[in-house]
Amino acid sequence: MQRNIAKKSFVFDNNLYQNHLYAHILYQLKDGNFTYFAKKAVEKGKDNYSLCESLIILLLNAEEYQTVIDCFGLMDEKIKSMPRLKMYLSKAYFEVGNAFQAEEILTSNGGLKLLDFREGDRFLDRLYRKNKNCSLWREL
Repeated sequence: MQRNIAKKSFVFDNNLYQNHLYAHILYQLKDGNFTYFAKKAVEKGKDNYSLCESLIILLLNAEEYQTVIDCFGLMDEKIKSMPRLKMYLSKAYFEVGNAFQAEEILTSNGGLKLLDFREGDRFLDRLYRKNKNCSLWREL
């Protein structure tokens, strides 16, 4: 008698959680297709802050800056307005060479107002300094 052990080891259901999981798995395996699943997860969970933040951080760690910008466009307006995500978007714009847009995000409406300075104090400081150095070079 033959036993069917692990006949199906992974069943993929096309929902935001499975896409999120698959994006992380593929990233760990260094498979470039993880960006496709990250975008699909954001598209399906565009009103889920935790999911969107997790995937944006994944994409930033992978230096997939244009994909960060693309994913930001898929999110609900309420999620887009969150200061922490705007901070990440600013970094993505800076890294693709659009320092002006990055600075606009950082300084619009009096600057980003984070609930807790520990959320992004060092991150924002580094980003702002990089952006200012770039601005000084543009003026020369």
